Amino acid sequence: MICVFDKNAKDFTTNGLSPLAPIKCEVTEILNGEYRLEMKHPYDDFGKWEYLQPGNIIKVPVPKMNTPRITLITKDTTSGGEEDKPGYVYTCITATYINDRPGFNLESTRLGYIDVGEEVIVLGGSIKHGDDYFYNITSKGGVTGYVLVDCVAYVRDLDNTTGGGSSLKEDIQEVIPAKKIRDQPFRIYRVVHSLKEITVYAKHIFYDLQDNMILKYAPDAALEGKEVAEGILSAAISSTSFSAYSSVTEKASGVVFENMNPADAFLNETDGFCARYHAEILRDWYDVYLVPKIGEESNITIADGKNLKSITYDADITDMANRIIPVGRDSSGNSMYLPESYIQSPDMQDDDIPRYITLDVPDAAVGEGMTQDEAYTKMRNAANAEFDAGADLPVETVTVDYIDMTGIDEYKSIGLMDNIFLGDLVHVRARRFKRDFIKRMTQYKFDCLTQRYTKITLGTPYDIE
Repeated sequence: MICVFDKNAKDFTTNGLSPLAPIKCEVTEILNGEYRLEMKHPYDDFGKWEYLQPGNIIKVPVPKMNTPRITLITKDTTSGGEEDKPGYVYTCITATYINDRPGFNLESTRLGYIDVGEEVIVLGGSIKHGDDYFYNITSKGGVTGYVLVDCVAYVRDLDNTTGGGSSLKEDIQEVIPAKKIRDQPFRIYRVVHSLKEITVYAKHIFYDLQDNMILKYAPDAALEGKEVAEGILSAAISSTSFSAYSSVTEKASGVVFENMNPADAFLNETDGFCARYHAEILRDWYDVYLVPKIGEESNITIADGKNLKSITYDADITDMANRIIPVGRDSSGNSMYLPESYIQSPDMQDDDIPRYITLDVPDAAVGEGMTQDEAYTKMRNAANAEFDAGADLPVETVTVDYIDMTGIDEYKSIGLMDNIFLGDLVHVRARRFKRDFIKRMTQYKFDCLTQRYTKITLGTPYDIE
C-alpha cells in the first residue's frame, strides 16, 4: 500500500493521512547516488491528492534486498545489568512501539510495532534515558529502533542455542544482522499541477540530512572508516535520528568535512566518505549502511534475443588511461613524481596510443615516518590499483528496458524481482555485440504499482576469472 504522512509524522505504523491511488509511481536509485521517487496522481473525488504537499512523506514499496550483516567489536559502557546480551534473540513480553530513539518524548518517531511473542535481536547494551532503560533492537520485519528493556526478554543466542544467565564480558561482539528492506519513506520536495493530474517528486528520507550541517570534522588518520561514519553524524550541528553502521576498516589521511551537510559528507563524489574510504551505501529508513561492497553475484543471465524489450551496450574510452602519473609530496610539500615518471598498464600493446592521466596520492608524503623510497612505493601501488580497478578499460554500460519474463525458461520458477538487486553481479550475453561479460547493477527504475523493474543499468567493469 502507498500512503502519505504529514511532514512531522511520528508514527509510521498507520496509513498516515491517507492511502493513495496514483496512476504512476516509480523509484530510481543509483549506486552511491540519488534515491528518488516520481509519482502522478489524479484529482480524485476523495481529495487524496490534496495531501501531496511539499514536505509530506510518501511510503512506497521498493526492491526487498537484504541489508549487509555487520559485525562490530564494541566496548560495553552501559549499566543496565547482567542480563544484557547484545547480539542475541529476545522475545516480546509486552506489546510496544519501536521508536527511533530511546526515551518518551514528543520528538520520538514510531517506526514499527512488536506484539507479544514476536522475536527481535538486541543490537547493543541497554541505554539509560531518564529513569528507564532501552534496547536498540531490530525486528523480523526489518524495523530498527528502541524499546523499553522491560518489554523484551532474552531467549537464545543467534545460533539458536539455549542461553544461560552469564553476564556480559567487558568486550562484546555486537551484530547488526542482515534483514529485508521494507517499504521506504520519501519526502516530497516538488509538486507540479496540470489540468488532469498532479506530479510529485520526492527524495528518500536519507536526504533530510541535507538540511543539517557539519562546520568541521577532521577525523584522525588512524581511525578506520567505520568510526568515521559514526563521527559524521555526531559532528552535525543538530541531533539526528539517523544511525550509521559500517564495516569499513580502510583508513585515509587528510580527510576533512567542512561546511558540508551530512548527506554530502557521505556521498560527495570527490571528498565524501564513500569516495575517500572506498565504500558503498545502502539506505533503509533512518539506518545508513556503509560497506566495502553491496550486492552479490546472481545466477541471472540477461541476453539479447530473449524477449527483452531492448538492450543497449555503450562503450566509452573518454576517461580511459594506459599510463598513470602518480603525484606525491616531497619534504617541502611540493609535488613529487616518480623517477620513471609514469606507471604503464600491463595490458598496453605496442600499437596502443599512449593515454596519460595524473593521480594524486596524498598519503605518499615524505616526512616524519616516511622516506622517499616508501613514498615512491605508495605511488606505484596506487597507480597499479587504478589499473586493477579498470582504469585502462573502456567504461562499458548495459541498459536493459522492461524484461518480459514470459517464455524465458530460467525465469519461470523465479522472478527477476526476487533475484537481482542494486550492486549485484549479472551475467550479460550480448551476442549481437559479440560480447559476454559480468556487470554490476548500478541503477534501476522500479514500478511501485506492479512491483517490477522497468529499467536496469549494468555498469561497473568486472573481470571474469
